[in-house]
Amino acid sequence: MLARKKIILLSFAIAFVVFYSLIYTITRLTVQHRDLSVRKVEPAKYSDFVPVGLSTLPFLECRSRNAFASRLDVQLCVLRSNDANSLERHLRNATNQTQVYIVQQPERVSNEDKTKLLTDGFISCQVVLVNNASVPRFIIYTHSAAQNVKLRQKVRETWASREVLQRNRAVNIFVLGSSLSQTIQANVLSESRAYHDIIQGDFIDSYRNLTLKHRFALKFLQNLTSCFIDATSYPLAFKTDDDVVLDLDAFTGFFLRFHASPPPRTFFCANVLINELAPRDPFFKWYVAEEEYAGAVYPPYCYGNAYLFTWDMVGTLYEESLRVKELWVDDVYFSGILTSSFGKVIFVELPFQSPIVNIATNPEDVLRMGKWLVHTWGNDEASDDYWIGFQAKRSLTARAVFKASVKHRTGETFDYFST
Repeated sequence: MLARKKIILLSFAIAFVVFYSLIYTITRLTVQHRDLSVRKVEPAKYSDFVPVGLSTLPFLECRSRNAFASRLDVQLCVLRSNDANSLERHLRNATNQTQVYIVQQPERVSNEDKTKLLTDGFISCQVVLVNNASVPRFIIYTHSAAQNVKLRQKVRETWASREVLQRNRAVNIFVLGSSLSQTIQANVLSESRAYHDIIQGDFIDSYRNLTLKHRFALKFLQNLTSCFIDATSYPLAFKTDDDVVLDLDAFTGFFLRFHASPPPRTFFCANVLINELAPRDPFFKWYVAEEEYAGAVYPPYCYGNAYLFTWDMVGTLYEESLRVKELWVDDVYFSGILTSSFGKVIFVELPFQSPIVNIATNPEDVLRMGKWLVHTWGNDEASDDYWIGFQAKRSLTARAVFKASVKHRTGETFDYFST
């Protein structure tokens, strides 16, 4: 009797496995039938790692991006020494077994750029050139909304103050769309005249127009190239948002030490996203319909809070955006879809910046984690705590204020600086 029960249970198990395998096979065949761009990706061979002519950084390793079902001539470089961000982890997650990816090939179209400049912030070569002489190290273009007056002012008082920008040889430009409110428009014009750091396009400021805003910024940056006509070097373009707090000194220190002269077509990303699924939940903020992007997986791209790229990419990205079907999610479009369309691009993930932290992380933990940026999600009041923390690494006065703040909030002594 017992043997008969075992036979029955074994039969059920076998039937279940056969049924599941049949369903799985039908599903795979259906997926392949729906999208001709599906390709199989074999497990990665670590002998395929290739050096990149970037520098002799001991913590970087690079790999051709064919492991991620993308073009063969694109490389990805991330940390070797930090296990949480290592390329080995990325590869194991992506290629530990044969997988099927649905990667949409960039669709060639003709996009007409109809955006017009409402105000150029009175930005001239004299404003852009540091101390009216040298080429800046960074030209930062910060996405902002017309109504975000408080956020822009907080940026000017913290990481983009005149003192901080000058010591880091940086220029910051706010990129805005337009508002239907005449009052807001008048305020933007006054603000632009006062600070000379705003460019505004004639498109309505909204999430769905992020790609228009980004292209508008690149077109303006491309026009600034004439300011460097006799220069022997060019700045790095630096994209960020108005609700991000940057430790600009940390970025400068990194590039002075390791990447004073990066090779062309290089992206430096706080976080490189790999095998990111295109969100299909209609209630999700970043929902993308199949009509907008047919692929199931985005190509590798830089998370949009903060990334930098060599100046040669400014014109290349702008021109390519006129020839490739648009996607309103601008970081995916400009650093992912467009770069996969022309290839020969290097991605470097900045050390210890992934994952990008936000306002849920205490300022003292931001320092312990070695972060250079924090996303405040529009909370301008929280910016001060993070900014003082970043400054505490260099200023004894800021250090005393920061330690007292942590002591008051937690009751504990913050001894990070004594080590």
